[in-house]
Amino acid sequence: MGQEQPNFNMPEKSDSKNEKEIEIELADPKDSKEIYEVKKTSWLATYSAPEYGLTKEDVQQKDFFNKVEKLQGRLERGEAQSWVVKSEEKIVGFCTGVKGEEFNILHAFHILPEFQGRGIGKQLIEKVLEWLGDEKPIIVDVAEQNERAIHIYEKYGFVQNKDSPKPIMETFPNGKQIVNYQMIRPGRLEMLE
Repeated sequence: MGQEQPNFNMPEKSDSKNEKEIEIELADPKDSKEIYEVKKTSWLATYSAPEYGLTKEDVQQKDFFNKVEKLQGRLERGEAQSWVVKSEEKIVGFCTGVKGEEFNILHAFHILPEFQGRGIGKQLIEKVLEWLGDEKPIIVDVAEQNERAIHIYEKYGFVQNKDSPKPIMETFPNGKQIVNYQMIRPGRLEMLE
């Protein structure tokens, strides 16, 4: 992969006087546990809702930390990149991309509820999409009821992947499930065909 990697090491700071200052920077592998804490909080806010048929207790039963070492290893080996949003030195959001042989993956994208709606997500997703590039297709899994996330991905050219295998089920310890489907953003080479 002889392409020059974009340099995102310079933190970006918000300029709003009414909001806490935020910085966006590349994650360090040691940030992995805190990244999953953000994911858990985000899931509690998003998925413990009647439209998902889940309670707060259902979501809290999920083991969010079983993949911390996997993410840490991917970051250390350069197989993945995560960008984190920090406010007062605490991670409040992140977005992760994973490069693959045939396609790339927008793997995770979560922002704490109190930091949503400020354009932070736009900055994060654009950093990951730039790092992933546009030569290969990019896929993302999204809960079919998560209209907010679907709308965000559609803004960036993702469409429901009609060739995707059956929907992916996110199963909770009590047996309840969220149905995810795959969205895809075609690669530049596919668009030329």
